[in-house]
Amino acid sequence: SPSPVPKAASKEYTKEQIEEIINELKKGKNIKDLEGLELLNINFENGILNLNNTNLNNSKFINVRLGKPKMERTNVENALWRNITMRDNYMKNVSFKNSKLEHVYFHFVDMKNINFDGATLVSVEFVGVSSITNLSFKDTKLNLVRFTSISKTQEVELISKFTQEQLKNIKFESFDDNFGNDDYNYDEDRKSTRLNSSHRCISYAVF
Repeated sequence: SPSPVPKAASKEYTKEQIEEIINELKKGKNIKDLEGLELLNINFENGILNLNNTNLNNSKFINVRLGKPKMERTNVENALWRNITMRDNYMKNVSFKNSKLEHVYFHFVDMKNINFDGATLVSVEFVGVSSITNLSFKDTKLNLVRFTSISKTQEVELISKFTQEQLKNIKFESFDDNFGNDDYNYDEDRKSTRLNSSHRCISYAVF
């Protein structure tokens, strides 16, 4: 299986070039080729970061707050991202293949066609995922991965994406899809338990 260890960067940037890139990104400019870019202790929280169609392969981001990034057709392969926070971001057709993600926090994210094949995820949390469509985790190494504030339907869909071995390292915290639905018969629901021996993650049980 492919190694998740990032390859040597194919491009090198001077300090001045990195500063110019950061300033342009903070202005909302879209830069297509950022392969091998290394960022340390950068905060993009005050704006929308446009990373659409951007090549971030072999990038190294450490202690970076990405704010509200737009990531469509974005490649982040063979990269190292550590201590990363992003929120309210839209991700479609994004590849994290063979990358290493450590202590990465996805907050209120819309995810469609995301490839984590061959990647390593350590202490990664997905909070309040609004949409989950076509996620791939083939040969992905997982450790302390959490999906929180998701619906039961999303939980069931996610579980189908992982192997039994991978599921040992994932925690789901979901709410019932019918929560807040005035037409839902809660009294009828209380008559049955929500325990299912074939389901690895049990959110709650009623007796």
